[in-house]
Amino acid sequence: MYFVEKPGILIPADEKALPYCYYEGSDLPAGIVYKGKFRTCTFGFPFETIKEEDSRNKLMRNVLKFFFSK
Repeated sequence: MYFVEKPGILIPADEKALPYCYYEGSDLPAGIVYKGKFRTCTFGFPFETIKEEDSRNKLMRNVLKFFFSK
């Protein structure tokens, strides 16, 4: 585990890209999802820096649901 000094702030590029999650105590996007001809999810921080196992599992579960939903 390590400290992230400067996490990225992500801004959606178009209407098919949406903020997915936000930094705690902020309205700044920490993750963006895109749904078009393909789907992608990008975070402004390393996934492995999420300390709580339940939080990591919930986030990954939701990302996988997004990727595989119809």
